[in-house]
Amino acid sequence: MKIRFSILFSLILVLVTGITATAASDIKGKVVISIRAPQKRLSGLSAFYSKPGTMGNYIDQNDVVLYIKKISLASKLQPILGAKVEQIDKRFVPHLLPVTVGTTVEFPNMDEIYHNAFSLSRGNTFNLGKYALGKSKTHTFDSPGVVEVFCDIHSNMYSYIIVVPNEYFAKTDSDGNYVIKNVPPGTYTLVAWHESFPQKEYLITVTETGDIIQNIEF
Repeated sequence: MKIRFSILFSLILVLVTGITATAASDIKGKVVISIRAPQKRLSGLSAFYSKPGTMGNYIDQNDVVLYIKKISLASKLQPILGAKVEQIDKRFVPHLLPVTVGTTVEFPNMDEIYHNAFSLSRGNTFNLGKYALGKSKTHTFDSPGVVEVFCDIHSNMYSYIIVVPNEYFAKTDSDGNYVIKNVPPGTYTLVAWHESFPQKEYLITVTETGDIIQNIEF
């Protein structure tokens, strides 16, 4: 009876959603930042808007985004609801935000001064203009890639929004740990991105037999 029910459920899932029920595993591990790792040189706007000694120059060494570079998905990619980057204490918070393609991000001003949010990053160029305390504006990110966000009033303010191409991504926690959940079996390229170092890529094979451990060091 249980076997018949499982088969029936799988058939209904395919007919209704077009998705075949398959086993899935997690990709997990720990990211370690080595003090000997060479830092990537900043240029252009990034250099101007990250002056040494400013609040905007703060870097959380555990802030790393990990995602699968390419995967065939039967389901429609869903935007993240409630994505937000606050302007508070002359900083963008969070400093690093991963979102899926099509996500609308809110930029509320929490300071008693005017702020702005803009980017010249390819595929995601925008400028929200100047607005005061209590006001908020939004932008929808339609192209995958790294988006550098700045404030044209305060040169010490900058942040990153990583627009990922699918739902299989994660951001490290305060201890450098990450988990990308429910990845279907297959061979993929795992990308690890940190703002101060060259991007790293790993070939990962996910099976139905257990989670995949991939530790990373910059």
